[in-house]
Amino acid sequence: MRIVSIVVIMTLFGGEFLFSQWKDISPLSRKEKIYSINVKSRNFDADCNNPYFELDTILAVGWSSSNGAYFLSFDEGGNWTFWTDYTFFPFSGFFSSDNKILAAGYNFIFDNAEVKIFDTFGNQLEIFRFDGEDLNLVKNFFDCLEDKNFYYAVGYGGSIFRFDKINRSWKQIFIDSNIVGTKLKKFNVRNDTVQSSILCLLGGKSFQIPERIYLSKDNFDEWKLLYDFKAISEGVEVYDYHFYEISPDGFPSGYAVGFVFDTLIVWRANSQLRTFEKVFESQTFDQPISIYSFESGKNVVVSMDNGNLLLSSDFGASWRRDDFASAKQLTGGNIFCQSKSDSTYLLRELRFYGYGRDGFISMLNTQQILGVIEIKPETAVFDEIEVYDLLGNLVFREKFGEQTDEKIKKLPSGIYLIAKKFHRYLIEIKGVINF
Repeated sequence: MRIVSIVVIMTLFGGEFLFSQWKDISPLSRKEKIYSINVKSRNFDADCNNPYFELDTILAVGWSSSNGAYFLSFDEGGNWTFWTDYTFFPFSGFFSSDNKILAAGYNFIFDNAEVKIFDTFGNQLEIFRFDGEDLNLVKNFFDCLEDKNFYYAVGYGGSIFRFDKINRSWKQIFIDSNIVGTKLKKFNVRNDTVQSSILCLLGGKSFQIPERIYLSKDNFDEWKLLYDFKAISEGVEVYDYHFYEISPDGFPSGYAVGFVFDTLIVWRANSQLRTFEKVFESQTFDQPISIYSFESGKNVVVSMDNGNLLLSSDFGASWRRDDFASAKQLTGGNIFCQSKSDSTYLLRELRFYGYGRDGFISMLNTQQILGVIEIKPETAVFDEIEVYDLLGNLVFREKFGEQTDEKIKKLPSGIYLIAKKFHRYLIEIKGVINF
């Protein structure tokens, strides 16, 4: 396995966020409420796992009282093309790995769930009707995603529905007869030095009150209840969640955000106790729309429906609010991220896409920069080495002098940051790529 250096000397983790304001990038004169947004970019990915894509494109889907709609922009919202659908309300959509568009939702004429596939010109390529004839009868789908050779869709039916792209067939995987799935997410997580993928499903007895998270790993054929937030309190409603690590017994580390009656709460997953602990609460009328964490859970950010951000840089021990009022109320949104570098700095950028009624789409950029110090590696004194993946997750730590290069060569292919420390102070970062 070959190792190539890509980054030079840096300072310690932590830097401050540098914010711009929300930028309205809405399509002109549209009345549809946006329900989902997906970005395919050279630099951005929803999980920060795949930092490069082929297209700089935004996909938004939504509907009004009379039609569904699909919106595409190839220049970060500067210009939009769109097409409408007079039988179908899409609740979720994404770009597939082969540059097609998949949308899942509700056919209001036939009263059943559908999955549709389009090209980027809006031409419908395939349609799958869950009407009880060729496919199971399902009322509605609320979310969908892709993983390798499969598409997944969730909604009513107490199940997740998986489409095999090679065999061209659907499979129903039962989860819980009392569950309506509302939000399906994939995470690349680490257990010690082993990286794996998990799928997590948020849902509840009603699509309006999600309170349970289910988890599946390995081949995603078996699902288990990860946590029922009603065990914490009645009146709980979970809005979003983000995981970055998983314990040997299958409980993830990460965060969730939601409400208990009129109180906003952020929970942190405790894998040792197999529970979610409250790390923030505040009575407010503002609604959370998304949560994201990085650097192994040290930094957490929650985006709110008014455009403001709630942030922690110490694993949820303390919090601050940054006010960036949105021009219109946001009803949902996603957080995307990238890491990039040159010879003088390492930059991690978070980009927020929020959406709402009347075709409203807005974007906010943030940056966290690691500053530069002038230390020559050949004369510096180190006593400890830490190796991180590109997400900022700690892969391993050891005393200086061990066979670090040999250990890195045994890791899965990818980009890693080698941090050399002296008395716990970071004085050099070098990036490497495993081929």
